[in-house]
Amino acid sequence: MINFEVALLTILSVAVVAAWYFAIVRLKPTDTKGADQFPVSEGEEIDAHVLGQIEGSLKGLIKVIVAAHRVEEPQNALRVAVKKNLVRNVEYLFLVSKSRSVNERDGWINMFVAIAKVVLAEAGSQLKPRDLIHISHLAHEWKDTPYVFYQTETSSGQMSVVAFRGNQVGEGIAEKYTRLPSHLAYTIANAILSDAPKPMEIVEEPFMVEPDIDLSASRREQPPEERHEQSV
Repeated sequence: MINFEVALLTILSVAVVAAWYFAIVRLKPTDTKGADQFPVSEGEEIDAHVLGQIEGSLKGLIKVIVAAHRVEEPQNALRVAVKKNLVRNVEYLFLVSKSRSVNERDGWINMFVAIAKVVLAEAGSQLKPRDLIHISHLAHEWKDTPYVFYQTETSSGQMSVVAFRGNQVGEGIAEKYTRLPSHLAYTIANAILSDAPKPMEIVEEPFMVEPDIDLSASRREQPPEERHEQSV
């Protein structure tokens, strides 16, 4: 009889402990404060692929500003992000060194224009590439590493800027990027934009569209089930 009572008390004790654990640990309110926080902490370093993933998934993104010595062709995740963002009318502004004005007007900037022309046409948008793709040259040489600024707008209409600094001088796209503190993001963005960049005319035609960004390119990136639905 005593053994039975001991066993019963043991079972009850375990049950009480389990109940407390379930109530305190498993059922405690979820901390949702950080749910919408930016996925990269200030000072954290990421590679260009992760930056592309972030760029293509930012909520409320309205403008991407790239300050660099030159423009470089986007690859992999960055290229996918550019396509996605152009469809949702995100503007891209490139600020380059003064000496690169002619080179960039006739260079890789036309790749962004070509991508914009394809995705906007496929999306049935009335916008033109020149509405979303802008390039200006600074009044000086950009001797620093590439900087990328993401300007977002919240549902309440508030503006926010998140900035990343690359790790390679003279490049258009760096291998790695470090997120800048928020106060520096605003300060640097204002300093760059107040330097009176001079807009450069982009000649949209003629230019060649590479096979991998023709009208069927985005279809190739879609899941098989979506491609099947469009073909029906």
